[in-house]
Amino acid sequence: MSCAAKAGLDQFARVAGCEQRHRAEETGVEPVMVYSVAPGKVDTAMQASLREHDPRDFPDRDACVTLKETRALNDPAAAASAGAATLDHPSITTGDVIDVGDVAS
Repeated sequence: MSCAAKAGLDQFARVAGCEQRHRAEETGVEPVMVYSVAPGKVDTAMQASLREHDPRDFPDRDACVTLKETRALNDPAAAASAGAATLDHPSITTGDVIDVGDVAS
């Protein structure tokens, strides 16, 4: 997903969360939880494809290779599990934009 799309989702979560908090203050009804979760760098099929590109066609190829070689990519199942753990985490409020690495289990 492009950086612009990710930034758009983050901003959507912030604004929708703000609206939910405001509505909750006015009505006394619990707000709907809306937040954005960043799973970190994940070892997906897209990452594998990027590592196969010619560096002339994809200048950031070497960075993708380095992430793999240094084991800096998260396992997809672990990233999904960490994301799911945010669902009931007490420190998260509506409108938050969080990185799963910042949320203690």
